Amino acid sequence: MSALARILYLDIETAPSKVYAWGLYRQNIPIEMIIEPSRILGVAYKWDHEKDVKWVSEFHDGGQHDMLQKVWDLLDEADVVIGFNSQGFDIPWIEGELIAAKFPPPSPFLQIDLYRAVKKHSNYVSKRLGWVVEQLFGGRKLSPGGFKTWRGCDEGDEKSWGRMRRYAMQDVRVLPRLYTMLRPWIVGGPNIALIDGNEHLSCPKCGSDRVVRRGVRHTNTSTYPRFRCKSCKGWFRGVSRIRTTPGRGS
Repeated sequence: MSALARILYLDIETAPSKVYAWGLYRQNIPIEMIIEPSRILGVAYKWDHEKDVKWVSEFHDGGQHDMLQKVWDLLDEADVVIGFNSQGFDIPWIEGELIAAKFPPPSPFLQIDLYRAVKKHSNYVSKRLGWVVEQLFGGRKLSPGGFKTWRGCDEGDEKSWGRMRRYAMQDVRVLPRLYTMLRPWIVGGPNIALIDGNEHLSCPKCGSDRVVRRGVRHTNTSTYPRFRCKSCKGWFRGVSRIRTTPGRGS
């Protein structure tokens, strides 16, 4: 793992919306039938350089605004944020609630969405985190306990909140292991070596300087030296061109 980059793993849990409904099947709920929209209940997170997974929530941390302040502080400190479907779900949810609560933007951070890596590089029967983890590592996810857990949280039940906390934290606990496995497959991710400030030849995927040259990489116009990292097993190309194809006249 990186020595200097501030890498944050996270996963959010949201409350269901409360609505009026005429029936149970094939319902099209108009806006005026919404009683209370969904919101973030809590966020489980872990820093790459720390061992423990932590949890912040509206129940445990003094309400919605205080919870969002702590989440804002986390994002403001992070160089890279890693999650599972975080670019499509977690981060838009967080940013939307920060906007509504009149927070300014946190300092910019880069993202790695492990769901997108799984979707691009596999054809598993399901791409849900629980299934992917079971296929790659074995074991099963802790059940959240059904809808009664979410209802219990809404009603302030301490046991329901404890179960929600454990359910969210287990997802974050597995993210570093999943990231380590998928990292050599990820293309176009953050340049960890650049964030770490490495001035010598280092792997952009993990920051390690244990790299060896292995052949060349051809593009449509140029040829570059190609390298493999002995630490994470990822491939990358050098930045200096070996040769360039002459351009064609129009």
